[in-house]
Amino acid sequence: MSGLFKNLGKGVLYVIGFPFVIAGIVLTGAIGIFIFLFQLIKIIILFFQGRSIFQPLDEDIKAQAILNPPLEEEEEKNQDENKPVDDYQVYTTGSFKTTTPTSLEDKYSDDTGSFDDSLETEPRNEEEEND
Repeated sequence: MSGLFKNLGKGVLYVIGFPFVIAGIVLTGAIGIFIFLFQLIKIIILFFQGRSIFQPLDEDIKAQAILNPPLEEEEEKNQDENKPVDDYQVYTTGSFKTTTPTSLEDKYSDDTGSFDDSLETEPRNEEEEND
């Protein structure tokens, strides 16, 4: 008789526990499908924005810091480059000479027609063209 109660007890546990097992499997599948669709939409949006899907690695962060120094260092370098210069230095082999820059109007003032707004042209005579 004791064997009968053991088998009936197991059967009752299986009948009560089976719906919870099925609910757990269904819930896991539903969550999996939801995460799949969410990630798919997220990846499509990131792709068309031109952004990466993954977080940058430590090596990527270090390489970015080397390739793009902080702005303070860049500004210090640019301050030296942005100083006003009156003369340009033209470097040649082993020596340099200083030249004063000229504007294009001064350079091409001898040329006929270049940068000259006061070109005098003869007015067209319409009577001669119709003949």
